[in-house]
Amino acid sequence: MSRLVITPEKLLKVLVKYYGFRPVRQKGSHLFITDMRNSTTIPMHGGDFDEGTSNASLRQAKLKKEDIRKYV
Repeated sequence: MSRLVITPEKLLKVLVKYYGFRPVRQKGSHLFITDMRNSTTIPMHGGDFDEGTSNASLRQAKLKKEDIRKYV
């Protein structure tokens, strides 16, 4: 399985537009979003996500890399 290279802004856009997530709150550079069943934290730091960070955000949202690749 190949690596998912994505910026926090692009991941947020995909989660909001295609999966119904909405921002709940923000603490510093960390944005908390939910779709009323699942929630995740997206660190809004500059540049691309590290692979572990993107995996953790997707795991919390109960999604897989393939789900996101369809829209990137």
